[in-house]
Amino acid sequence: MRLYAIMLRTFYKKADIMLANIKRFFKIYPLPIFVLLLVFAIYYSIFEILKKQDLKTTKPITEAELMQSETPKESPTTPEPIQDPKLETPQPNTPTLVENKIEEKVEIKVENKKIITSKVPSLNIRQEPNVNSAIIGKLTPYIQAIVLEDNGEWFLIGASQNSKALGWVVKTYTQTLPQKVISQDTEVIKIDLPQFFTSLAPRLNIRQMPSTQAKVLGVLTPEDSVEVLESAGEWVKIQDINPTSNKSGWVMRRFLKEI
Repeated sequence: MRLYAIMLRTFYKKADIMLANIKRFFKIYPLPIFVLLLVFAIYYSIFEILKKQDLKTTKPITEAELMQSETPKESPTTPEPIQDPKLETPQPNTPTLVENKIEEKVEIKVENKKIITSKVPSLNIRQEPNVNSAIIGKLTPYIQAIVLEDNGEWFLIGASQNSKALGWVVKTYTQTLPQKVISQDTEVIKIDLPQFFTSLAPRLNIRQMPSTQAKVLGVLTPEDSVEVLESAGEWVKIQDINPTSNKSGWVMRRFLKEI
């Protein structure tokens, strides 16, 4: 207990000494301390005032800049010159002029088409320009066709009457006919050239007579190509354009399609 009392006395003495020193300091230097506090208060007030003024002055600048950046966006939205009827009037005339030019070019191309025939007795007409493509007809030396396209090894041929595409043939097995003879006898060729047909049905009976009771001589398939020799009501007499084929007889007209 005595030790604790001694410690308290010592603490109080030190506290009294500190308070006395503080009081003495303020008695000796009261004016400098006051001036220091006053300067700090003034500096802080000036700093706050300047900060508020900066905020006030920056707002109008940003708004003005935004307005200036927005004004050019609205300027090009005036389509008055585009709505001038004088600029729109020549438009409907332009397609007709282009169409006329295209038609003239097409006519020139048709007149200059190469006319060919087959070198072999029966040349396969295929759906695509390759040997694995389906056979859709035959070209013989007695048939003339025009060349619609040349891809190097194959010709895309068409009917000489109407330029309708028939299919592809191997180029090396064809021969070109003289242009002069064809141009002189154009009308005769169009009349004499037969139309070629194939079967719409997978197997179409070829009969000896134009009757469903007549004897069946064979069948016509979509791979065959025939020409019509004569007709009798709903029946037509056909003959295969392939010289090695014996398919000849009567079939019903409605089961044939032109190729």
